[in-house]
Amino acid sequence: MSLRAEVKRHPESFDANHRLGKVLLRDGKAPEALSFLEQGARLNPADYENGYFLAVAYSAVGQYQNARNHARDLLTYPRRTRKEQADLHHLLGDVEERAGNPLIAVREYQSASELDPSESNFFDWGAELLLHRAIEPAIEVFGKGNRLFPRSARLLVGLGVAWYSNGSYDQAAQRLCQASDLDPNDSKPYLILGKIQAVETTQSECSIERLARFAKLQPDNALANYYYGVDLWKRRKGPDDTGSLGQSESHLKRAVELDSTLGVGYLQLGILYFERKDFVNAIAAFQKAIQATPRMEEAHYRLAQAYKRTGDKLKAEEELQLYNQISKKKEEEVERERRESRQFVYTLRSPAPSSQP
Repeated sequence: MSLRAEVKRHPESFDANHRLGKVLLRDGKAPEALSFLEQGARLNPADYENGYFLAVAYSAVGQYQNARNHARDLLTYPRRTRKEQADLHHLLGDVEERAGNPLIAVREYQSASELDPSESNFFDWGAELLLHRAIEPAIEVFGKGNRLFPRSARLLVGLGVAWYSNGSYDQAAQRLCQASDLDPNDSKPYLILGKIQAVETTQSECSIERLARFAKLQPDNALANYYYGVDLWKRRKGPDDTGSLGQSESHLKRAVELDSTLGVGYLQLGILYFERKDFVNAIAAFQKAIQATPRMEEAHYRLAQAYKRTGDKLKAEEELQLYNQISKKKEEEVERERRESRQFVYTLRSPAPSSQP
């Protein structure tokens, strides 16, 4: 007999309503699950699991006050274990984050971590701080989590992104290199290392080795090829270093073959050609970069320089004007990069609480 048929046949059965509500919630059907979980709560108001899932369902459909009230009521039940209390505070943190109350959310995640100092609770606490630009507290929380759980790659990624957001690129690179060593096939640490590479003038030795490994392990990954290609170009010994430049060009070409929308890949190819004084190919590459990413400031500037070298002063002036218009927002672009990295960490949070009890 299906769960729906069982509920229809026995509408006053707590077990049938609870099980159907839980399955629907797990399948992402919170509005439909709500009525069965509410019926379960009426039939057995003392059942913790049903009450927890009911609070999750309220939150999922945007009934935040009902979710708060229900979770807080569950906290008052006698003989609630520390683990259950921690899960409820974590749930309240999720509710407040969804409701747009990050300060309250941080306090709830902190309470969850103090009651149950688990890897997931520390990570979610740190991710919430990081998402809302509380950078130094996030460093402290991720750092403490890392000391407690040194084998957690995502805590190291969180700590690395927190240092990156703080402008401490060397510290960030060290943590991300450690994270990549824990799981060499996971692309996440390498992707942040690649972002750091774009702003760091001097490459750390650990970054060089890890980006080479990334390209070797994932040869069909466009960003793996791009980041390693940039790294090879940065480490060239001059325009006569044909070995490094040849390898760099090969990886950059592979990157844009794999992803024709990768504007930064075309940009770096153009820079490489420009250094060789191959202005025809440089212009073509910069044009493709702009086509892929129209507001890429550097591509407009470098295209203007290439036009100058070929004697096309009119086009050079047009590109410089575009560059000047876009460059006024340069600081916004830097902050956008850091914000995207913080949001990236947030996506690594624990699974939805519908599976926790």
